Amino acid sequence: MPPPPTPSTALAAGKDALERGAWPEARTSFQGALEAAGLAFDEGGPVPEWPGDGASPPWLAGAYEGYGLACYWLDATRAATEAHELAYRLYRSSDRPADAARMAIWLCDDHMTFYGAVAVARGWLERAASLLEPLDPVPEHAWLSVYRGHLALQADGDAAAAVRHAQKAEAVSESIGSPEPGLVARALHGLALVSEGEVKEGMPRLDEASARAIARDVDDFNAVAWTCCYLIHGCEAVRDFPRAGDWCRRVKAFAERWGLSPIFGTCRTHYASILTWRGQWREAELELRSAMSDAELSRPAMVRSGLARLAELKRRQGFHDEAEALLEEAGGHPLGLVSRAYLALDHGKAELAADLARRYLRRIPRENRARRVDGLVALARASSTLGDKAAVAAAATELREIADAVGTEPLRGGASLSEGLVSRLRGDEEGAREAFEDAVDLYESGAVPFEAATARKLLAESARRLGRRETALREARRTLDAFRALGASFEERLAASLVEELEAVPESAPQAGTARDDHPLSGRELEVLRLVARGRTNTEIAEALFLSPHTVKRHVANILTKLDVPTRSAAVGWAAGNGILTDRDA
Repeated sequence: MPPPPTPSTALAAGKDALERGAWPEARTSFQGALEAAGLAFDEGGPVPEWPGDGASPPWLAGAYEGYGLACYWLDATRAATEAHELAYRLYRSSDRPADAARMAIWLCDDHMTFYGAVAVARGWLERAASLLEPLDPVPEHAWLSVYRGHLALQADGDAAAAVRHAQKAEAVSESIGSPEPGLVARALHGLALVSEGEVKEGMPRLDEASARAIARDVDDFNAVAWTCCYLIHGCEAVRDFPRAGDWCRRVKAFAERWGLSPIFGTCRTHYASILTWRGQWREAELELRSAMSDAELSRPAMVRSGLARLAELKRRQGFHDEAEALLEEAGGHPLGLVSRAYLALDHGKAELAADLARRYLRRIPRENRARRVDGLVALARASSTLGDKAAVAAAATELREIADAVGTEPLRGGASLSEGLVSRLRGDEEGAREAFEDAVDLYESGAVPFEAATARKLLAESARRLGRRETALREARRTLDAFRALGASFEERLAASLVEELEAVPESAPQAGTARDDHPLSGRELEVLRLVARGRTNTEIAEALFLSPHTVKRHVANILTKLDVPTRSAAVGWAAGNGILTDRDA
């Protein structure tokens, strides 16, 4: 029987295993070194602590550090954090400030990544800063700037501050010849630029950094993880889905080869959103549920992001109750505000939708352009329903500025759609039709089918308003086919209703809203009025239009006020006399 390993041989074996990505082997080796120092491990218990009666062996802090790193990659989060804290204490008591600062930075990572405890993470980062302040430049100085930049971008939404910290990290890294933090800093710099809309500058940095990471230009797997996640995050932010697809496949293969599940696990929620945008909803749901299952115990902070993204997927599928329940679980995650806005809009609550979109935008600085896009489109849609010309115009202007800076088709499509809404509110329906056509083309080119179908529905409505029945019917049928193929049940029903209405109108009959263009009613109010003319009750109208009876009652009241008539019958008479109704409606 071979003798038990000595601490030195166990440490050497552990370090070798770390370099090879053999995480279970590394954990076993470092545990052996700690046990050789007389520390007893209880299965499921805390990492044993050096009792403190006498000086600790000089290698003990390194054994704790190695054990914590192995546990980190095995998603043994509690053990990783405990080991890092113990290593920090021993380095401090041994007067090794740079090593203690490194552990403080790891503890910042632990609390940020595992638990989402941003305040605790900041505390450990500032502890690292205090320890490093009197020292000449060491790699930990560069890592300190990297993590400050990460928190500035991800927690504060301050892309400009992230750029400054990334530049400082790159400079320190280059000056001392430490490539690992420099690589991450370059990727962070790229993501911050992309977030500001500087895609032509930012994306090449992300591409280069990721290529170096996948090629193992650096030995630190943590540097590889951060770099690849920054790239996928950047692709999602600017809707660059072809680039995202290419890189996601490579990152996934790399992670599987080296047993780095946290690399792709952390990125999987972003990857799932990309699949959602591209209409690959089954795959997106599988990725999200798998990622959340993996993270439930080890990385609870990631679960809230997954819940918010799954809620948006369910909303698109038309499962509104399930989406609402998921948003409740997600708590106050920012992404949930945009989904809540669209849910409100789906149920005719435009004022609430606009309030939620504005609330989201207040949390995102204007400089962080990429993250503002979803809120701006939601605000434009809701404000258009409310007839708020100024709000729609302001949102459209900002969207166009972002789209021109970023240049990807989906973002340009969002800008065109919002500009179409502006034209409609100004009474320029022909201009609206052209803008909606552009939005359809751009969304289809950018491979975002749900958005393309949404824009096509608006295009069909414009054609109907212009009296172009055949064009309207063709676009409405294509809208219906697109939503049906996606499995978007709520939108499918609305599109089917539009097709039914258009099919029932004789080709020569006047179209609703075209005989008189200066009427004060919104498109939704016209739909309600036409159903009133058919003798439908508020409850029946609510069911037909997927609204609440309360919302229908409010629409009817608005119609009577705008037309200055006392009764529903009088409103129907006004519509008939002005060519608003078809033979079917009368």
